[in-house]
Amino acid sequence: MEPSSGPKVVSALNRTRLYREFLGKEHESAQIAQFLAALCESYGLSANLPLRFLDAGCGVGRMFHHMAVEYKWETTGIEPDRDYFEESCKVADEIRTQHPEAQLRVMHAGFSGLNENDRYDLIAAINGPFYYLLRPHDRLQALRSIYSSLAPGGIVLLDMANFQYLLHQLGPVGERSATKTIDGTPVIRVMNIFLDWHRSVWTHQDDFYDGVISPDTLICQEKHSFCITSPPDIAFLCELAGFQDIKYFNGWGSVPDAEASETL
Repeated sequence: MEPSSGPKVVSALNRTRLYREFLGKEHESAQIAQFLAALCESYGLSANLPLRFLDAGCGVGRMFHHMAVEYKWETTGIEPDRDYFEESCKVADEIRTQHPEAQLRVMHAGFSGLNENDRYDLIAAINGPFYYLLRPHDRLQALRSIYSSLAPGGIVLLDMANFQYLLHQLGPVGERSATKTIDGTPVIRVMNIFLDWHRSVWTHQDDFYDGVISPDTLICQEKHSFCITSPPDIAFLCELAGFQDIKYFNGWGSVPDAEASETL
């Protein structure tokens, strides 16, 4: 079975709103910020200093307030998706208006756009943007760009789904759905997963419907393809890029080298 090639995005505004409502995980933001601060401390970087932080694949800017305002870090966001980039720019503008002292900028770029040597103390790719790099060569090139962009002693965090664990737990792959009320209107999210075993690619397709499931009520369709790789493979690429002292975590409240779960 192949992903549908049906209607795509109807409205950019709907895309960003749907992302926030269904996928944004705003409730995790404060815990993620605490994790990032603790991670820096564990590697000898004081979280109380104005660290230089890059939010790689920043989405709609959910981490900006925590890092630029609460922790007072010099914060940069990069986002390759045009709609999410524009939304994150709006979020950054609002923060700078309310907090003129905040050091915050956003760039329309992906990993290939990293070209600032020794620029950052911490680079974090939160919510899986690294998995969008489907070829091992692209993942290695991205890690080399990250390595060059980090100051000596800098840290990279790759937040990634553990697809092997998910496949083990998933059982038969079938259609699932969820409903949320947005501005008084029930919105139905229909989710499908497609696996390309030959290319080791996991494709997640979301169809969002206004009220009822019908071709006439489709708000937008999102398809995201991720590489299926393993922790040892990622660690190997990190070592090739020059990284040392590699640790695994299984959640934002976990300790290093915890047992397997849905995330790494």
